[in-house]
Amino acid sequence: MRAAARARPQTMDEYVGLLGLPSGGALRASVGLASNVEDVERFLAFVQATYADRDADTGGLAPRRGC
Repeated sequence: MRAAARARPQTMDEYVGLLGLPSGGALRASVGLASNVEDVERFLAFVQATYADRDADTGGLAPRRGC
């Protein structure tokens, strides 16, 4: 934890790696009063275009103990 506190991570993956946390691969979006149906549809189109054909792997996950 001390190394993580002193480090200056440049990306979220670096930050998660410094903390030794696994990545769940989740995406999060917030919707508010100014959001509309087009905003949601645009986000869903982005997610589908970016992640639909991606092969799942364990990149970025912390190794399991004993392996």
